[in-house]
Amino acid sequence: MLDSLINFVNVSPIPNADFSIDTTIGCEPFTAIFTNNSQNSSFYNWDFNDGNIGAFYNGFHEFQNFGSYTIKLVVEDLSGCKDSTFESINVYPSPVSSYTYIASDPCYLPISVDYTNTSLGANSFQWNFGNGQSTSVTNPSTIYDSIGIFNVQLISGNSYNCHDTLNNFFDVFFNQVPNAQFNYDDSICLRDTAFLNSASLFADSLVWDLGNGLNAIGDTISFVYDNAGQYDITLYAYNTGSGCSDTVQGNSTLVVLPAPIADFTFNNRLSPDTPLSGSLEFTNNSIGAVSYLWDFGNGDVSIEQTPTYNYNYSTEGMYYYSLMASNGAGCLDSMTQEIYLEFRKALFIPNALYPGSNNFEVANFIPKGTGMRMYKIEIFDLYGNVIWESSSLDDEGQPTGYWNGTYKGVDVEPDVYVWKVEAQFKDDTFWEGKQYQDEDVYRKTGTVTVIR
Repeated sequence: MLDSLINFVNVSPIPNADFSIDTTIGCEPFTAIFTNNSQNSSFYNWDFNDGNIGAFYNGFHEFQNFGSYTIKLVVEDLSGCKDSTFESINVYPSPVSSYTYIASDPCYLPISVDYTNTSLGANSFQWNFGNGQSTSVTNPSTIYDSIGIFNVQLISGNSYNCHDTLNNFFDVFFNQVPNAQFNYDDSICLRDTAFLNSASLFADSLVWDLGNGLNAIGDTISFVYDNAGQYDITLYAYNTGSGCSDTVQGNSTLVVLPAPIADFTFNNRLSPDTPLSGSLEFTNNSIGAVSYLWDFGNGDVSIEQTPTYNYNYSTEGMYYYSLMASNGAGCLDSMTQEIYLEFRKALFIPNALYPGSNNFEVANFIPKGTGMRMYKIEIFDLYGNVIWESSSLDDEGQPTGYWNGTYKGVDVEPDVYVWKVEAQFKDDTFWEGKQYQDEDVYRKTGTVTVIR
C-alpha cells in the first residue's frame, strides 16, 4: 500500500544593500544626503562612523568635524536575512572668519578703522567694508567719512576651497560734541571760596581738575584752597549720550594769595565798685597782618593793635568782640570771641565751727559771699560783748575775714554765740538776711555754735 506527502518551500530573494550619496567631498559642517537603492529589505540601519546611527530609508546626516568617514548600511528583510554595504566620504576643515578693529575717535569724522584679522585655518581673504571699498589683504584699513550703517563682510578661504563668511555692522552715527568753557576770578585770598562757573555747551557731565590733586563734579563749583599758590584749572566736559568729550584749561592761573590769621585773647578786669563794668585787655596774636579793626559792639571800634576796652553794661548777657586783620595784599581774616557777663550777689553765714577739725572749712567760721560793696559782721557772746568782727572784702566783693573760735587769742568756751550782719551789694541793694528752715522771714542775725 502506498502513501505520499507534498510540502512547499518558499525561497525569498535575499536582500541587497545599496545606497548613493549626493557628494562624497565637502567642508565642515558637511551634510550628506543618502539615497537608498536597497532591494528586498524592510529594515535599515545606518552607521555614520562619527558616533551617530540612523534608521531611515532615505535621509541626511550632518558631519560636524572634518575627517574621513566610512558609512555603513545594514538592511534586513522580514525573515531576518541581512546584507550590508559601505561608502566613504571626506570632510575637509573649514576656516573660521573673525577679526578685531580699532577705530579713531567716533566723535570726529572721518573715522579711520584698522582691522586685525583673527581668522583661523584660512589663507585667503576677501573684505568688503560697505563703503564702496574692498580688499584682499590680510589686515586692512578703511575710512568712513559719512554717517550710516555699513555692512562689513569678511570671507575667508583655505586650500580645500572651504570658506566662511562673517557679516557685521559698523555704525557711524552723529555724535554731539560738547564745548568746554568756564569762567572764574583768577585771584583770591587764602581760605576764601573760589567759584568756578561752567559755560559749556552740549555737556551733561563736568569734571574739574582743581590743580591741587583734587577733582570736583558739577556745573558750578565752590572750593576753598588750603594753601597759597598758583593753580591751573582744567575742565573736562562730557556728553554721556554721544560719549564725546572736550577739555579746556583756564585762560590764566588761579592765584591764591596769602591771608593773615586773626587771633586774640583778652583779660577781663572787673570793676570793684560797679556791677557789669570793667575793662577788657586784648592781646593781639594775629599772624601776617599789618592792620586791624576791632568791633566791641554797640558801635564801639578800634584800630589799635592791642587795645583796652572799658565797658559798662546795664544788663547781664552774652557779649561778642571781633577782630578783623588784613595784610598788604588786602586779604582779610576775622575772629570773634564771646564773654557772658553777669552780676553775682550772695552771702552765706555758717552756723557752727569745730576748731579741733583738720578741715579748715570746719575748724573756722567763714562767711561766704560775692558782689558786695559794703559788709560788716559781728559775733557777740551771750552778754552782748563783741568777740569778733570783720568788714574786709576783695575786689569781687567777697569776704576775706574768718573767726577761729578765739577771743583775744584765747579759745572761747563751747557754746552758742550770736552773729549780726549788715551788707550792701554793688547794685545798691541791701542783703535781706538769712532765711531759716520752716520760716518765711529773713533774719540779719543768727547763731553760731562752737563745738569742742
